[in-house]
Amino acid sequence: MDGIGSKMSPEERYFRSLYLMYQVCTEVLRHYFDDKNPPDRLVQDLLDKRLEFEKEERKIPNYQWIQLYPEALFRADVNITEKYIDPCNKKDFKEFAHRMKTIFTYIFDTVDGEQEVKLVKTSRSGTGEVLTIIEISSHYNPDGSKIKEALEQLVNGGKLDASLEINKYTMDIILTKKYDAALGQKDSQEFKMMAKGIERILLFLYDSVPGTQLFQVEEFRSLPSTNCISAICNLKSVDLKNEKKLKDPIKRQISEGRLGKTLTTTCSQNGFSFKDVIVFESEIKVDEQFSKNLANSDHPDFKAFEDRVQPLIKGLYASSVGEQDVEIVRCRYEKPDTMFVVFHLISHENNDEEVLRKVTERAIRTRSLSMSHKITADGFKFESNKCIFNVKVKLAETNKDFKLLANPTSKAFKSFKEKIEPEILRLYDQIDGVQEIDIDKYKIESSGADHFIIFKLTSRDCSDESKLKEPIETQIQTGLLGSILKVSTSDMVFQKLAEKVIYQVSLNVEVQFQEKLKTKHSAEFMAFSKFVQTVLNTHYKYDEKVSGRQDGHVIECRQGPTVSSTNVILEIISHECTNEEVVRQSIENLIAVGKLDSTLKTSATDFTFKIVRGSKPVSSMNFDLSLLITLLRKDSNVEPPETGGYDDLPSKDDKTDGAQIATIKHYRNDLAHASEAKKNEHEFDCLWSRLENVRTMKYF
Repeated sequence: MDGIGSKMSPEERYFRSLYLMYQVCTEVLRHYFDDKNPPDRLVQDLLDKRLEFEKEERKIPNYQWIQLYPEALFRADVNITEKYIDPCNKKDFKEFAHRMKTIFTYIFDTVDGEQEVKLVKTSRSGTGEVLTIIEISSHYNPDGSKIKEALEQLVNGGKLDASLEINKYTMDIILTKKYDAALGQKDSQEFKMMAKGIERILLFLYDSVPGTQLFQVEEFRSLPSTNCISAICNLKSVDLKNEKKLKDPIKRQISEGRLGKTLTTTCSQNGFSFKDVIVFESEIKVDEQFSKNLANSDHPDFKAFEDRVQPLIKGLYASSVGEQDVEIVRCRYEKPDTMFVVFHLISHENNDEEVLRKVTERAIRTRSLSMSHKITADGFKFESNKCIFNVKVKLAETNKDFKLLANPTSKAFKSFKEKIEPEILRLYDQIDGVQEIDIDKYKIESSGADHFIIFKLTSRDCSDESKLKEPIETQIQTGLLGSILKVSTSDMVFQKLAEKVIYQVSLNVEVQFQEKLKTKHSAEFMAFSKFVQTVLNTHYKYDEKVSGRQDGHVIECRQGPTVSSTNVILEIISHECTNEEVVRQSIENLIAVGKLDSTLKTSATDFTFKIVRGSKPVSSMNFDLSLLITLLRKDSNVEPPETGGYDDLPSKDDKTDGAQIATIKHYRNDLAHASEAKKNEHEFDCLWSRLENVRTMKYF
């Protein structure tokens, strides 16, 4: 009787063999693990002995080693002491985001695996403070908790430091660190870690330098007389040979006595937030007209649309397991009266894709996403809150960098602001309320002889013009503004901005108050405040009796007059319309209607929902035969064949688990290392028979 491969060509027999080997037998081996995942002890054993396996056995290819490590995605909220930069200011925000990424990446150098850091969003959290949300993608790290520990310790310590202390005024990199003998050995862990840190810091410093710069630490030398270390580094520059430009970045740092970048942190009321997340991406079709402005995520029209839609989608998940947040990613054209909206659902403690998908799917089948809350006049308040003044001060001397200072986007101007603003603000330490200083420009009169600084003074809870003018007026009589800026004792202009009025409003909304609404940057507060702001701003927009533009911002949520209500404190900035009665009457008309509501019409078609980023556990479903066999060989419950062990083809009569694994291993190597892609009939029939028998293993 002809064998199973009698009618096949030699090439076909070979490829049929491969099919059986890699499709059938890989599955057999995976099913050796009851839950299709290897026991933790086996994985850890491999990880602990990885260097030994790589050096001696070389059985597992590198791309397979990484499958032993779980992939994870985390989000952390970090409060920092910085001036808020609006993302619309692309250049400044890009520099800020890069500095954040630089510092956080440096911090995680001491953690196993590879961590990628991304700044997701920023928001104001107080005067001189910014709340940053960072996303950390972790690869090849066997213990994700180490990432949280590394970050939490530094955040709570008040400083994220990607720098090294160095001696000043020398072009040598002299580290103020005691010499360790291990630093003299290039293959030691101490040398590698210190060198890696210095090389990364130097690379960051040269980001803005043209061309490509590469750094390598050659050695560390002891300096006994100074109790310091000298780091000898090589700098290789491609496409830039200008020695001065190459010296300047490091020269500036050395003169300051610190190499690198730092960030000051503050603990938020809610403490340090860190959680593992999974990100789903969904696209829905909505019945609204698309405009080019909606294609630009930095445009005010997109921001307004985002504020309207985000609370509606997030509200769908209010009763879902875990915590979910929503980010509107983009809008794209579909037809004149319809468009697609893409959003990300960020889920914590719930990775059930099917369940989360159905939540949105059920809602869009109704052809609308809507939200409505009753409002009452209980506790309603409306009063003036802030006043803004324009201040112009004449300088007594010309700054040598005046040409750079005249450009408000220059680094010189930003540095000038950072030095002078705090000094002016200190003049108001004894004044009631809260004041803010914002230097708008360094102005040069047309003649070039007179130089001025122009800044805005914003005062909350104190609107007395004479009280607010006095500190500056008194100070400039000394000829100084602050401690270093020489000014003229005359020609000061102090003028109230009449075209902008700021009011504080207290509004009662029939929504169950919860603790998370106390935290200004919780997902719950952000969604609820966006909803209230959007409805209020839309109401003002279409009220013909109110001229100009009104911008409402929720600044606080409190327990309302009843257990089922929330007291919302808003700040309304009225541009052009300075008639308080008109602005007040409009919101009273809204209260008379008795509700805040918002609706988005949707289409039940073209809905998509998929996972795009997130935690991925270790799974044998991703292992190839090399790794599977190695895992099983290390399992003490599996005995190798008595003759030949795992390295020889066992006899047909040996039906033990170890023999079946050895059979698979033998034919895998035979196929993988074949000199030609052919099999004769006898070899094929033998292989087919032996591997078919493997499928009868007792655990399959």
